[in-house]
Amino acid sequence: MYPVSSRFLKTIRRSGDRKTVVDVYQGAVKMASDIPVIDGSLKVDRNSRSRRSGSLTLGDPSFFPKVSSGLFAPYSTEIVIRSGLVYTDGSEELVPLGVFLVNDNQADEAEGLIPTIQFFDRAHRVYETSTHVSDGGPLMLPTNHPFSGSPAQTAIETILSYPAPGWPTNTLWGVYIDPALSNPILPGGSFEGDTDRWQVALDLAEIMGADVYFDVFGSAVVKPVPGITPDTKSTDAV
Repeated sequence: MYPVSSRFLKTIRRSGDRKTVVDVYQGAVKMASDIPVIDGSLKVDRNSRSRRSGSLTLGDPSFFPKVSSGLFAPYSTEIVIRSGLVYTDGSEELVPLGVFLVNDNQADEAEGLIPTIQFFDRAHRVYETSTHVSDGGPLMLPTNHPFSGSPAQTAIETILSYPAPGWPTNTLWGVYIDPALSNPILPGGSFEGDTDRWQVALDLAEIMGADVYFDVFGSAVVKPVPGITPDTKSTDAV
C-alpha cells in the first residue's frame, strides 16, 4: 500500500476536493500534463493478465482528432495517473495509480465527440510483443530467445525488459526480483520461442514460487506469492 499521511486518511473519510492528474508520455518524453478528465474507472485484479486496467473519458473534444495517430495513439502512448485530495489550504496529496499503455480509443458522436481511451498496465506491452501477435502490436521480436541452461531469474528479466523502449542500454522501466526467491537453472531444451511472452513470465515466476506484475510506478516486480494469515491486509493482494 502506498504510504499516505494521517491527514489524508482523516480527510478522505469526510468531504474534500478530489483531484486526478493524468500526464501523457511517449517514451520518456512528457507530451502533456493535467489533461481534463470527466469520468473514468480503474480495475485492480491480480487474476487478470494486466493487474491494472481501465478507461478515461476526456473532457475536451479537441483531443478527438489526435487520438488515433497523435497524442493518444494506441501502443506508442502511456499515461501516468495520480489521484488524491486538495486540502482547504490549497495543498495537495496525490498517490500513484499506475503507468498505463493506451490500447484503444473511441468517441461518441452523439455525445459531441468526447473521447474515451482504454488502457492496461505494462504487462499488456509484454504479451502484445509476442511473435504470435499479428494485430498491430508495437514490436515483433526478431528472434527467439533460447534459455537452455540459463538461470530462471535471468530469463524472466529478459522477457520483462525486452519490450521496454530503450532496451538494453537505456531501458524505460526496471525489473525488480526479490533476492529471497530461488533461481533454478532451466533444463536443456527450454526456449521462449513463438509463444505468449507474458505467459512464459508467469510460468517462470511459478517455478520460483513468485508473482509477477507491474507496480504503480510502472516497474516489473517478481515477488514471493503472499501467504494468507489472519493479519493479512486486503491491500497486500494488489
